[in-house]
Amino acid sequence: MKKRIMLVGTLMLLGACNQQPPKPMTAIEVIEKQEAAAKEIKSMSMGMDMSIDIKQSEMTLPTIKTHLNLDVIENPPAMKLDMGGVNQIVNGQVYYVDNTLYTNVSGTWVKKEGTMDEFEEMKKSAQRTNTIPAGIKEKFEVKETMDNYVLTLQLKDKEDFDNLINSIPTSAEAIENFKQAGATFESGEVTYEVDKKSFYIEKMDMILSMVTEDTTAQKISVKITIHADLKGINNVNKIEVPQEAKNAKES
Repeated sequence: MKKRIMLVGTLMLLGACNQQPPKPMTAIEVIEKQEAAAKEIKSMSMGMDMSIDIKQSEMTLPTIKTHLNLDVIENPPAMKLDMGGVNQIVNGQVYYVDNTLYTNVSGTWVKKEGTMDEFEEMKKSAQRTNTIPAGIKEKFEVKETMDNYVLTLQLKDKEDFDNLINSIPTSAEAIENFKQAGATFESGEVTYEVDKKSFYIEKMDMILSMVTEDTTAQKISVKITIHADLKGINNVNKIEVPQEAKNAKES
């Protein structure tokens, strides 16, 4: 009996020794699972903060800060966008509910019949943040925390930079304006935090630096910092339009 117990114990020990730890996922494997998970998203909330710092020679201009909250429901189509900030031109709200578009940019609500094209255009902001650009996805490195895969990329050239800015809602136009003014890519870094269970992107952080020279040969540096939180995935059930928006005159 004693020998039998010893034999069973030895076999169990050998079995445990032969068990190999799971092989760590590569960055591209994480991204492929994230892409598959993203196709199942039917609703979500996104919060984003963006700051633009401009320095001309020794003079630093006031920081431009933008914050937006975006809720999207795919079916039936509905959307809510709140945008505001410091030292920026546009502050306002936009709703798309029941095929009606409500906007408030200057403190006055305006409503009109909406179109699916308008809804799809606004939905792209959430989709871009939840999509890792195809042109750079094979260049990421991956690390693991207790709950997340952390994908990081140090941008090395203009091509990487151009691939990335197309994925940035609200800021691609601003960056394009800087480029047209002669600004060129200097450095950049982007990080995505992907939930290990759902493979949804939970956070995105980005730092981009550009540099140019004005007509007096003074160096102008531009630094853009972006942080996004994605939450409430498939848990946004309804979007309520404010009563004052419903009461607005139709344009």
